[in-house]
Amino acid sequence: MLVVPTFGGKPQDEEVRVIVKDMDPRPKFHLALPGSNTVAQLYAAVSARCGYAARSFELCVVEDSLLLAPEHEDMPLSALIRDKGTTKLQLALARAPEYQGAQHDHLFERASAGGDEAGAPLVWKSNAGIGGLQVSGSYSGDASRSNFSISTATSSSAKHFTGLSNQGATCYMNSLLQSLYMTPEFRDGVYNIPVETNSDKQKDSICFQLQSLFACMQLTDKSSIETKALTQSFGWTGAEAFQQHDVQELCRVLFDELESRLKGTQKETLIKDLFQGCMESYVRNMPGGAVEFESLKSEACTHSQKSSLVSLCAAHGLGL
Repeated sequence: MLVVPTFGGKPQDEEVRVIVKDMDPRPKFHLALPGSNTVAQLYAAVSARCGYAARSFELCVVEDSLLLAPEHEDMPLSALIRDKGTTKLQLALARAPEYQGAQHDHLFERASAGGDEAGAPLVWKSNAGIGGLQVSGSYSGDASRSNFSISTATSSSAKHFTGLSNQGATCYMNSLLQSLYMTPEFRDGVYNIPVETNSDKQKDSICFQLQSLFACMQLTDKSSIETKALTQSFGWTGAEAFQQHDVQELCRVLFDELESRLKGTQKETLIKDLFQGCMESYVRNMPGGAVEFESLKSEACTHSQKSSLVSLCAAHGLGL
């Protein structure tokens, strides 16, 4: 269940900036959590951020050398910084005693990227909480072994959103792709599309390149990534990236391609289920007319109307 923030309620509590020193040689990472979050929620956020199994690691407050043990689970983070005159909480992460052996090394494998650009190999293991969603699976640049799924996350941790670089005049396409990407059910459907295993065919496969682009957006630490691999799968040359195209037409072509590839799969009706609606036409005469007339007609949205809806949301920066 996705939780949509509301406005006009009581103000948020003070934010705590958490700095976690991971196990060597891994770098530090940062989290921003509400002060009302408990130590238990902190552990969940770190677990989601790193992909480490719950209870497999311990956190220690650097300044006080205080080990955050199970008896501290209900303690709010604000209590840990209350007398320090700062909103910053520095922690050190270490393996829990029962996970010290080499037989547990596989539980502490973090994301390792061979490349962040779409089309470049990515290696990712375990679980990661991203953008309020829990992503589970593995992806190694080999479509025959890629396996993604999406569910909601309860963690308070959040990852920055990833932008798409403008190739020249591709802002309309970037808006459409971001709108579709921010629709979790659509993203999950894209990950489940059977794609080519031959690397030569992958370059020209719209579905594979879209799958790769979404994976990059979800897993990279970069602020933005390129879309050239995707547009090349469209058959575009460099010059076409500098020409404005119709976003509705692009959406229609993209949906056609996805629907054709989803036939015979469990996600066959994905586009219809997500974007098809019902349009009602209601006509009646003015009150007091000589002849009373009233008509109500319902019909499903056409394919072009579906793409118009998505394009309208893209133009206004809205997700569906």
